[in-house]
Amino acid sequence: MSGLASWVTARTAVVRAADGSVDAAAARESLRDLGSLYAMAVDAHDVAALELMFSADAALHRDGEVATGRDEILALL
Repeated sequence: MSGLASWVTARTAVVRAADGSVDAAAARESLRDLGSLYAMAVDAHDVAALELMFSADAALHRDGEVATGRDEILALL
């Protein structure tokens, strides 16, 4: 796992408490970081980090195309 992918995983873990609840303040901070993390992953061609930024059932709409799921999204990017 790349350094950036490790950081994305660690940031995600901070948002969820041990009981499964979501820390709202941590979630807001993670959302603020997401744009920067995405840009850094694209610039670094870090596919592992990009993959972690999309849920398994994510959908990406781009230029009239729709990609569903991580594999299709990564192929579209």
